[in-house]
Amino acid sequence: QLRKNKKDKVRIWSAGCSTGQEPYTVAMIIDNYLSKNNISDVSISQFEIVATDISGSIIELAKAARYDAISIMRGLPEFYKNKYFEKQGRIYILKDNIKKMIKFYKFNLQKSFIFLGNFDLIYCRYVTIYFSDILKDDILKRIGLVLQQNGKLFLGSSEIYFNFNVYYDKKEYMGSVYYEVKR
Repeated sequence: QLRKNKKDKVRIWSAGCSTGQEPYTVAMIIDNYLSKNNISDVSISQFEIVATDISGSIIELAKAARYDAISIMRGLPEFYKNKYFEKQGRIYILKDNIKKMIKFYKFNLQKSFIFLGNFDLIYCRYVTIYFSDILKDDILKRIGLVLQQNGKLFLGSSEIYFNFNVYYDKKEYMGSVYYEVKR
């Protein structure tokens, strides 16, 4: 869509981002994909990544983008660690070009999403497992309302969403499940 000038920006939301590994990984993947494939007609600035969490102190840790050896080893390939982080003693610090891609906000998912705008992709992984079925259904319904047409929702692999077919079409790609909003 970006390359066909049908869209000028891709908006991504990491809901319940904790200390930032998820949105930063998304940013690294986008940056690496564009550079690896020599894509010059799409700019990294055309991707807007919003990351939210209910905890203000966690958001401050996420903004700092400083991780110890244990935190950085959880699921991050060595290639990304070497390309996007600088090591200072036992701490890995994310490079500024990736840090700048993320806009962090303290946010409670039980509040209105309206001020956040609309999104093309939403990651709400391992967040709804802490909610009652009624609250989970409400949040996932409201997430569907802020997804653009053909927008995608990603949940954690252990999260069960029984009422998805009211708002989403369940899709599968290479063994992974995601949900595409119905319009």
